Amino acid sequence: MKGRNRRKSHDQDNGGAGCKRGRRVLPGFGRRGLRIAAIAAFQSIVLALPTQSPAQEKIRSLDEISQPLMIAARDGFIRPGYGKLVAASGGLKEAVSALCNKPSSSKLDEVRRAYADLVSAWGGIEMVRFGPVLGDNVLDRFLFYPDRKGRGLKQVQRALATEDQTVLSAAQLAGKSVALQGLGTLDFILSGSGSDDLSVGDNSFRCLFAGSIAGNLQTMAVTLEDGWNSDAQFIGMWSDPGPQNTVFNDGREAVAHLLSTIVHALEAVQQVRLAAFLKNDPAKDRPRSAVLWRSQNTLRLMRANVESMARFYDISMLEEALPDKLRQDVSGDIRRQFKALIEAMDTDQTIAEMLSDDAGRKRLIEIRQKLDALILTFYGRFAKAIGLRVGFFFADGD
Repeated sequence: MKGRNRRKSHDQDNGGAGCKRGRRVLPGFGRRGLRIAAIAAFQSIVLALPTQSPAQEKIRSLDEISQPLMIAARDGFIRPGYGKLVAASGGLKEAVSALCNKPSSSKLDEVRRAYADLVSAWGGIEMVRFGPVLGDNVLDRFLFYPDRKGRGLKQVQRALATEDQTVLSAAQLAGKSVALQGLGTLDFILSGSGSDDLSVGDNSFRCLFAGSIAGNLQTMAVTLEDGWNSDAQFIGMWSDPGPQNTVFNDGREAVAHLLSTIVHALEAVQQVRLAAFLKNDPAKDRPRSAVLWRSQNTLRLMRANVESMARFYDISMLEEALPDKLRQDVSGDIRRQFKALIEAMDTDQTIAEMLSDDAGRKRLIEIRQKLDALILTFYGRFAKAIGLRVGFFFADGD
């Protein structure tokens, strides 16, 4: 990417020895998270191998195929993903409105299902950590996690206890703390202590608060969708990698960005989401540190993250970057690993139940192992096959 004079690679910092996965610390995922790397350099890039004739041939090949791959990712994955987010947030807003107007147990169940649908929709596009989503703290406003010291939860509980009227306006809520605005707040409002009271009492403060959050989330979703459909400069950037492009200097960098999107997404699920509650010592497991644990949507979100990257891999046609003689073998292995991982994440057990059960905990460990294996496949076999090796760029002072 351009602006290299303002960036440092870990290879350079380590005397050119290369960056080893086991020694790299993944930035926090959520509050500052991968956003830092994304702002700096669209998460990360994959660096070219030392200049050699075969490598040059591979680079020229990536230049040739990058444009259709980038357009496919944009039009086949990113835009539809935000479209689903708009629909799901609208569905939640309508369900909450119906509950507030005429509360009942059945309508509360409908709201919780609509919330789960929105969690899936967000999980399906959350790993796109570039573009319009980087503006106005949208990532944190949609899902504030992790909240290690419980400060966000305290803000939510305070707003409920004092019936703070300012949180009942979606417009006013948008300017408040990110911890009050998103899926994490709804996790507590809809499934935390006192949430069953939502089924009684017309237009209760708690219900109206949920409606305000749903409206705020829908506004953000619509803004994100519009950004990917109407920002001509940004859209053009994805259509035409090359020297004239302010982000992707050539097709190699564009393809590298697609690849790094998948790798960082899988690492975030493994190193942040899963590691938050699954420890090496069972006595140190922390089920209440899991994202969205109250509503039992932890694995729903994580599975949606992984499923989205399986779709992203297919839709972006990344396998076209592989040499013909390796394509079937490498790409077939990747798809088999994705399938096995997604199947392992398909369970009705809560995180607490899985951690307290030998078989359930064994499954979580299996999920961790499968994530690691898939990450290694992308880092190793795939990157090597297309003549790239993994490296990282971060902004120096941005």
